[in-house]
Amino acid sequence: MPKLFSRWPHRKPESGELAAPPPWRWVRLSVIAVAATVFCAARGGGQWMDPVLVDTFQDTIGINTWAWDWCPFITADGSTLYFSSNRAGHGDFDLYVSTRNGDGWTQPARLPFCQEGVDERNPTVALGDDTLYFVSMGNDWDIFWSFRTGYSDTSWGAPECLPEPINSSGIEFAVCATPDNARLLFSSWRGGGMGGEDFYECRRDTMSGTGWSAPSLLPGRLNTFDIESYPSMGLDTAELFFWGRSDQLCVSHLTDSGWTIGEALPENINRVLARFPTETTPCVTADGRRLYFASRFGDPPTAGDIWYSDRMDSSPAERRGTQECGVLRVYPNPTNGGLVASLPQHTSRLLICNLLGRRVADVPLGDYRPFQQVDLTSIVVRLPSGAYWLHASTEGRPMTSRFLVTK
Repeated sequence: MPKLFSRWPHRKPESGELAAPPPWRWVRLSVIAVAATVFCAARGGGQWMDPVLVDTFQDTIGINTWAWDWCPFITADGSTLYFSSNRAGHGDFDLYVSTRNGDGWTQPARLPFCQEGVDERNPTVALGDDTLYFVSMGNDWDIFWSFRTGYSDTSWGAPECLPEPINSSGIEFAVCATPDNARLLFSSWRGGGMGGEDFYECRRDTMSGTGWSAPSLLPGRLNTFDIESYPSMGLDTAELFFWGRSDQLCVSHLTDSGWTIGEALPENINRVLARFPTETTPCVTADGRRLYFASRFGDPPTAGDIWYSDRMDSSPAERRGTQECGVLRVYPNPTNGGLVASLPQHTSRLLICNLLGRRVADVPLGDYRPFQQVDLTSIVVRLPSGAYWLHASTEGRPMTSRFLVTK
């Protein structure tokens, strides 16, 4: 049975030890000592369907095991699932990846940079499939990033800690790269907040060294003196899922006065085990029709499983008449010359900029059709080695994707 611990660590753990919570937020122990279980649920008419297992529970293989599997992240195209697990048997959490295989998933693979004795949690991948963000214990809990080095699911380079002001002298505990590639959301205990773990937002800024602006508190009533953590946002940028409000899965909506305080999802999602809440780490899909999350709920009790369900009615964006604009993807990334872009719907302009924000190429679209692949090889082969941004203008929703040229 794994050692239970809080999700608010405040110090670096010793070898083989899990970080302890602040003294005022201790783990609640129950007679049935169960740990995290990952679910996915869907909403319909204000209600959510009952969660369903992503795959059949197995002992040591598959996504669901007796280990603690949580912090799910699904890529914008729905083909790849990242999550955190302590299945390796050395007590800490590592990052794993699995790809969709028909109606199921492939055997999860551990990402190569994960180290024994170091926790890696809360993975999230940028839209271009070129940058992986996650949180890990360094000097304290911080946000790290890793860049893709090849074509395989596990081809990620050595991670680096993001510099200030994204990271701070406080704790950064959860991170989310939004599917429109325009926002980096994260939660943090740092000075200048509301007194608890609060949500911050960085906007895309090609002039900065990280590609992101300095973080700012989300406006409105969402941040409080209590805990707000694990933000998740789909292409509908007016809907934000999170964990908080007495340890429940919640949703907040953007209004003219900022984000609402948030309301708990229904009881069939926010379930109770031995009088205690069981759910955490939500992740909404890009189209807003599916919500992944973690839970201690299980029968028989396990240390972690992954579940799913679908939204029955239209998403809020669909009800507002918002059309999904698709995603902007480039591959292979990094590249030594050849590059192909898959463009979202209604793309009216495509250009390439360097990290200083200077335009280096304006890509002619010709008789472009929605979701058509555009070959950028003739342009990229003339570019010197370095990092670049591909910008797509799509009916008022600009989208960007970072790529690396190595020669």
